[in-house]
Amino acid sequence: MNDYLAADVSYTSSAIDAMLKAYPELMDDEELRSDMLEAETSLPAVASKIVRARQERLAMAEGLNLYIKDLTERRDRLSRGADGLKGLLLKLMATAKLPTLPLPEATVSVRAGNTSVSITDLDELPQGFFTEEVRRVPRKDALKLALEAGADVPGAALVTGENVLTVRVK
Repeated sequence: MNDYLAADVSYTSSAIDAMLKAYPELMDDEELRSDMLEAETSLPAVASKIVRARQERLAMAEGLNLYIKDLTERRDRLSRGADGLKGLLLKLMATAKLPTLPLPEATVSVRAGNTSVSITDLDELPQGFFTEEVRRVPRKDALKLALEAGADVPGAALVTGENVLTVRVK
């Protein structure tokens, strides 16, 4: 709230208090009190200023919400485009069979994807590979160790993720 509006509210409140103190009978008649406040104070004008200022701020906030939505959509499009470019770079690196490519603006390197556990059938997993909760949650760390050690675990398999591209700009 700007200083002028705050001063208007303070002045108008003082004028209202003074009027009601000088004429206590106004408290018994709402219609008369309303008419007197409208005629003898700046209550309607100040209230209108406040309403307009509030509506302006609400309109600006809504406009900002729309602008933020547009910017968010633009950011997401740019991110998807960057991901697409990363895919093109990964394809080039795979075609060239190069693990590393130093460039003036960055060093591009390809590494193998991380090995993780994929639960192929939750119901087939042996009892030792769940947490001790009421719901059955596979312990992927234990499954991974067992599978890497060569154990045959029904319901689980090791899978290798997609290659990961790293771009260092520093």
